[in-house]
Amino acid sequence: MIADLIQKKQSAAADAAADQKDAIEKKNAAILAQAKDDFAKLFGDVNDEIQAIRQPGTGFNMGVDGVINSVSLIVQSDELSLSPMSFDWSPSGKIYCKVKDGNGNSVKSFDFSYPNVTLADALYCANQHFPEWKKRREEKLACIRNQRVGELLALRNWRMQDAQTANATYAQLKELDANVAENRMSQWKEDVIKEYSRRFATCTESQYRDDAFRWREYVNAANPDLARKLFAQWEKDNEKYIKQQAEKEDALYCANQHFPEWKKRREEKLACIRNQRVGELLALRNWRMQDAQTANATYAQLKELDANVAENRMSQWKEDVIKEYSRRFATCTESQYRDDAFRWREYVNAANPDLARKLFAQWEKDNEKYIKQQAEKERKQTEYAAAVEKWRADLAEWAKKEVSRLWKPFSVVRVRYSPIGYAGSDREESDAIYSVHCIGSLEEVVEAATKPGAILEVYDCGKMKLKAIGAFLDAETVATYTAEPPAIDGGYVPFAREFYAGGIYCINMPPFTTDQPSGCPVRPANPDGTNDDSDEISF
Repeated sequence: MIADLIQKKQSAAADAAADQKDAIEKKNAAILAQAKDDFAKLFGDVNDEIQAIRQPGTGFNMGVDGVINSVSLIVQSDELSLSPMSFDWSPSGKIYCKVKDGNGNSVKSFDFSYPNVTLADALYCANQHFPEWKKRREEKLACIRNQRVGELLALRNWRMQDAQTANATYAQLKELDANVAENRMSQWKEDVIKEYSRRFATCTESQYRDDAFRWREYVNAANPDLARKLFAQWEKDNEKYIKQQAEKEDALYCANQHFPEWKKRREEKLACIRNQRVGELLALRNWRMQDAQTANATYAQLKELDANVAENRMSQWKEDVIKEYSRRFATCTESQYRDDAFRWREYVNAANPDLARKLFAQWEKDNEKYIKQQAEKERKQTEYAAAVEKWRADLAEWAKKEVSRLWKPFSVVRVRYSPIGYAGSDREESDAIYSVHCIGSLEEVVEAATKPGAILEVYDCGKMKLKAIGAFLDAETVATYTAEPPAIDGGYVPFAREFYAGGIYCINMPPFTTDQPSGCPVRPANPDGTNDDSDEISF
């Protein structure tokens, strides 16, 4: 019973909160409607023009109670030569206008509650301040642009080893100042070429081979042709250096009695260098499936060292390219991959031109089929959405009819009594007085409660059962329901039976009725294959 009392209190509090929320929403709607009407009266024949030049910042403010206490509307137009104007409305019906300068400060205010203050006065003021405001705005934008240009010119964005960041910075800088962008990119390329041309020319020893590969990539971002030439020249200089070192060693050891052993060691050393070079050329970085140019260049170098290894590696590279992009052509048929498909075609073309054409042609057919399937799916979903909307309307109509048919007026009376066999207690207030709820008028319930036998008790959920009570104390009516049926979206009604239709609408019935709703409209089947039981009636 205590739980029932707490539940009733919670229900009452929830109903009060919902009523308060509805009241605030209605009040705010009326306030906004009044503000709109007052603005329309003020603007008169130019209302449509004013609405067309509304700016971000238009809105309303609420107090701590959730009620709107002001509505603002900001207008500005370069075409009409108007500086920003802030129209502020209060629930009292007063409208103020503030004309602002380039810093957002008010330069003049207009109170339209005065008879001699007109909209034309405010518009004329905004027009007079427009040149100054426009000048300040352009100065501010120029300052922001110059600040951004300075940030993009920072050295961290132009490291010679980071072409990706340099290109990305160039693209952003070009949008702000094309001349500055071109000059900075030209300077960056000059610096890259100057620095790594020097390194290619001075560091020709074999110990710098890995560095030479990196230098080639750096210079390639500035000048691909020069990068290939510098690397080729470095290779020649390195070979020359090796020969010079070998000749020097020959000259030193030719007269030495250990020359045969030295020669053997030299050959072993050269074989080791060649094998090391072969291993470097077989590194995965030289055989990226997306980089046919590097793969072909590596193949040419590898062929000079070991033709069989070169042929095997090139064959494996082609197989990998064909396998990977055949898979992508077959699985990624959506239109969003079209740009990727063009790239894939170029990648496969380097391995097998005929296959590249066939794969791309098949991909276009699969993409066309996918587009048709998606269109058909969208059509079915549109039809399904329309059917669901109709079902909801039919369900609402059915629920209203059912609740009107099943609802009957009734009253709920709380009867207080002392339990059977009560012989006294230290807790008189809780142990001596019990209560039950019954259906009927106060007179009917009192008459039944004062007679011997059991009375019919009703629970908060609408269930009823006979209950034997002790000594009758008193009774009072706690709820009276008229013939007007509850709303189908009103939710819980105390002491009533509930039926939920389609998982949406609630049908409340008196606890004593034996009839039940039936014939609920059936929810349309979802074309995606998913089902639900929302067409069922739940208790």
